[in-house]
Amino acid sequence: MNSMHKEIVISRLTAWLVALLAVWLTACSDEEKHEVVLPPGIPVTVNFCVDTYDGQTVSRAWGGTTTPSMSGEKMQSWVVIVVNNAEGDAKDKVEAVLISSALNDAETDLVDRGKAELFTGPKRVYTFANITPAQLETALGLTAGDISSQTLKGKPLTNDEVNAATFAPQGNNWTATKDAEGKYVGGIPMSNWQDINITKDNETHWLYVCRMIAKLEFQFKNETGQDITIKNLTINDITANASAVSLMPSQSVTEGMTATLRPTLNDNRE
Repeated sequence: MNSMHKEIVISRLTAWLVALLAVWLTACSDEEKHEVVLPPGIPVTVNFCVDTYDGQTVSRAWGGTTTPSMSGEKMQSWVVIVVNNAEGDAKDKVEAVLISSALNDAETDLVDRGKAELFTGPKRVYTFANITPAQLETALGLTAGDISSQTLKGKPLTNDEVNAATFAPQGNNWTATKDAEGKYVGGIPMSNWQDINITKDNETHWLYVCRMIAKLEFQFKNETGQDITIKNLTINDITANASAVSLMPSQSVTEGMTATLRPTLNDNRE
């Protein structure tokens, strides 16, 4: 092989190695872009997974396992409100409103997902399921359309305002029904609040909801050897449908929690 041919081969090999290195560096750069911890105030994309959470405690929401799972509570719709929780002029300003409606058939469980363009930093996230935007606007004292039209974005929503809000869950009227389009609506009203910290692009955060009313199940065992017909059942300390409870649970529902949630009832409840 003459020297000129060797130089051509080496030149081509060098060019190929440079191109390969450039591709590798680009791939690393894209990967690092999603892994690097960013300072507060940087615009990023955030993914949310909305689900009911099974825990080991008796609560207004669950009873089951300790890992994220579909608990069978049947989310027919959900609303997520993301509020800036960093100290400063923008504290308590709403950064995003996400809405999903008529998610699934009443016989189907579903973990639903949403995506929002937010800024890095601490956030307080309020999540609601099976409560319409109009109902939330009334409960929170908002202007009609603030949630349904997402005009709440950029407006203030303080934690005190949310904690003071109440909702009448109508314990005997939670069954999901079909609307004019044949989609299921209604269902057991559920809610939660969670503090999260967004530090990277394309992060995924799980948002859990727990129901506002408790389910009661009665099992009867007949050991008489004769047929028995139960004609009436009475239990005490049942809150009337018209009585409101706090819109939020007694504490934030998070993965792995062990405390018991209790509803916050009004003093004038029936």
